[in-house]
Amino acid sequence: MATPSRTALQVLSAIRKVLAGHTDPEERRRADAFLQTFQRTTDVLPVCMGLLQSEGLESHEHLFLVNTLYRALCSRGSRDHPRFKGVDTTVGATELLGPCFQRLCQHVDASISLNSSFLIASQYACCVAVCLLATTDGNVLGSLAQLTAATHASCGDMAVITVLQLLPEEVHNKRMLLRKEHRQLWEASVKAESSAILSTLERCWEAAVAQRANGISALQTKRENRLLQTFGTWVVHGDVPPDAIAASPMMAAAFDTAAKLTPESDLALEVLQDIVYACTTASHAPLLRPLVAFSEALGSHALEHAHDLQPDLLVQIAATAAACGEQALMCGLLVPAAMPRPFLDVLLGFACVHDTMAAAKALDFWVAFRSAMAAAPGDEARHWDLAYVPAVLRHVVASTALDRCRDPNHDDVVQHRKDMRNAVRLLTQAAPQYQDELVQDLVCTIFTEFGDLGAGAADAHVATCYSIEAALHALSALTKSIPDADDTFMPRLLAGLAALASPVHEFAARALLRTITVFLSVIPGWIEHHPPALPWVHGILLKALACPEDAALCTMRNAEDHIGAVALLKLATKCAPVLRASDLDWAGTMLAVYRANLQPAPVLSDKSLHLVLEAFACVAIGGLADYYSAAAPVVAPLTALMCDTLATAFAHRAHDEALHVLVLVLGHLTTLTQALPATASSSPHPMLGVLERHWGALFQPLLGCAEVQPAVNAFFAAVYRTLGPEAASVAMAVVPHLAAAYGATRSEGVVRVLQATLPCATESPALQSAILAALELVVLDNTRHALASDAAAARVESVGACVVAYGDYAPLLLAQSSVVPTMLAIVLQALATGPAQVLAVLPVVNALWAWRSAAGPLQASVSALLTPEATIELLARLISAAATDSAATDATAHALLNARGAFPRDTLLGLVRTAVHADQFATVSDQTKRDIVETLFHTDDKVASSRKVGRFLKHFRR
Repeated sequence: MATPSRTALQVLSAIRKVLAGHTDPEERRRADAFLQTFQRTTDVLPVCMGLLQSEGLESHEHLFLVNTLYRALCSRGSRDHPRFKGVDTTVGATELLGPCFQRLCQHVDASISLNSSFLIASQYACCVAVCLLATTDGNVLGSLAQLTAATHASCGDMAVITVLQLLPEEVHNKRMLLRKEHRQLWEASVKAESSAILSTLERCWEAAVAQRANGISALQTKRENRLLQTFGTWVVHGDVPPDAIAASPMMAAAFDTAAKLTPESDLALEVLQDIVYACTTASHAPLLRPLVAFSEALGSHALEHAHDLQPDLLVQIAATAAACGEQALMCGLLVPAAMPRPFLDVLLGFACVHDTMAAAKALDFWVAFRSAMAAAPGDEARHWDLAYVPAVLRHVVASTALDRCRDPNHDDVVQHRKDMRNAVRLLTQAAPQYQDELVQDLVCTIFTEFGDLGAGAADAHVATCYSIEAALHALSALTKSIPDADDTFMPRLLAGLAALASPVHEFAARALLRTITVFLSVIPGWIEHHPPALPWVHGILLKALACPEDAALCTMRNAEDHIGAVALLKLATKCAPVLRASDLDWAGTMLAVYRANLQPAPVLSDKSLHLVLEAFACVAIGGLADYYSAAAPVVAPLTALMCDTLATAFAHRAHDEALHVLVLVLGHLTTLTQALPATASSSPHPMLGVLERHWGALFQPLLGCAEVQPAVNAFFAAVYRTLGPEAASVAMAVVPHLAAAYGATRSEGVVRVLQATLPCATESPALQSAILAALELVVLDNTRHALASDAAAARVESVGACVVAYGDYAPLLLAQSSVVPTMLAIVLQALATGPAQVLAVLPVVNALWAWRSAAGPLQASVSALLTPEATIELLARLISAAATDSAATDATAHALLNARGAFPRDTLLGLVRTAVHADQFATVSDQTKRDIVETLFHTDDKVASSRKVGRFLKHFRR
């Protein structure tokens, strides 16, 4: 078959390169790009069919080609319908319908005789389905009868059933581009033909049952399963009367297959669930009643034999029962006046079953049940709610007890406990009354367990500790229901928990301490209103922070951080004034925690230690608007410890361990600085005193230490961003060191610090000049080095960002310097280097356009710089760069569009026309050049978009 633009061998070679595991990544990328282009061509259908008829295809290659065929047919849509075909004479669905059906039959036969995958057959069935959609308005059975008569295949009936199953789904999923009226015809046809198709399926089922006398073959089993699936599909998408569905032999067959509790039962239960979810109104009651009755009987039987069933099957049965219950509530079958108690008992049983996934399915029903009962008027609804939901909640809480698990630290257990916390919230969200009732129940449970423990008996009553932990775990999900002013149970609860909290190396004790700490993290509002409770809180947190974060026995981590550190930060954030006023030395406590974790074997991870430092800063601020003078003596001992540690490590910086300490503690100083925001004050910021005291002996030498330069850069950047103009004196001392450091390392991190210095210079002309002098050196240095590496691209990006930012802060000084002309030279060089470099300098290009267009000190100098010749060269470089690599195309197109604001329209139009006709674009067609110019200057922004400009840029290959 002729392939004018792509050969079949090229396509097959590209497929093999994409699918092969050993293909070079760049080669795979090119092959993938080739295939994507091929899939949009007009010859995709004949090429694919030609390849599918060839020998020697691997199954994954075959599947790829059939999938390509399917997607191409979907994209053609209604073009193949006689009513809409017009003059389109290309190969389409009409020509492919018969061959695809024939191939479908062959692969159905192969999947059965060779016991191979049905995937290829299913994909061919999808092709047949979309061919039918494209070429007809309906009459599914008639069309399939003609195909079967013309094929004479041994598995034709199985092929027909498969197409019947998929066709309504293809109408519904809207992958196929059908015209609106064409799709409406098909949607109406599916509903109109559903009763006839149901009758056909029933006859097929009766014939299949009759053949069982000769033994059940693989074909027989697959046919029966496919019939059930097809039945479900047409019930869901069709318009068969509910009573006809309920009386259908197919429904009885689905019930029988599901009740056998065999592997085939899974499929039947899925079909039943689909049918259940199609029942959405009271008119479906005739269908829903037998479904509820069946799920009640099957569920009762499954619960009796729960430990003997396969877990997946038990989950499916629970899901079916829950679905029946939810839809029965929706359709008005489950009402207080006529509540089927045996059915509710089954769903209660599933909620309490040992399998957590099955229980979770049942909980979906109980959430809906409680909401329905809450909305129903009268005492009867309340009676039914109290008869079942509290029992469900008790089991939900009990299921999270850690003594029920073989491995309490397993991820599945952690996820189950999270799911059950969420279930507790969902089961009580219908009304505040439900939350209050559960809170009281949980508190009573905990108090009862307190009494059972007895004095000093915590270690001896492990089961009781587990029970308290489970109840407290659930209570922590309901703390929003506990008033901040509560004095009825919270003081007693917290006192009891403080007495129980223990860091001993025993799982039950650690697990309880962990949950107690989590509970503290969700009640900071209550603690804020009850300062007398702080000693209990203090004691619990000290014990928690003494436990290793990653202990194998019982992890103290919540997500990524130590739960003690998380609780401390939440408490300090909410209750800082209360903590500051407390007799307890909270700052001293956190200092002790910090000191302990500077040791070689820390309890907290470094990330968690940063949370402790943030909490320390909150307490130091103490909620004061002007906190500088009050915080300075609080911060001093901590910063003194940090600086002493830095000095000691700096003296031994030849050792890796010392360098590691330097990086860590500089990070701690950075976090502390960021947590102490600038405010209006007559006193100096606490960190300025630290820098002043330790400048000559510590911080100045650190600026010259290349091994820890990134950490030093991050610290000073934090100082500048946090303190702003207050840090001008510090910045003035640091800038010369930055210039020297850049000359030694050419690190983009140094440039970022230089940029971060700019907020400090708003009130300091001397600092502005110092920054500009350093910036001139940095920019000039980049003209002397190649830009081809990724590191160079990152460096140029940071330099460009600094130049653009400086233009915002001190445009007059920038205009008077040599920075912008030098930067333009770097931009032109970068645009000819590679995609990473192109993306790095585009912000500078956009800034140049903006500076030229906006009235200001930079307008005149940039206008003089962007001469017609320079602008043409810049535009040509941008176009060429965008065409070279698709990664830069959209961003470059956006930069070209931005140029429209920098020049009068006619001026820029002439410049762009000259640029696109440069010698390097001699092979580009004149039509493409006209198209890109027209698109760039179109008055409609929907046309003049980066995406549409980018389409033309790809043709400008260098």
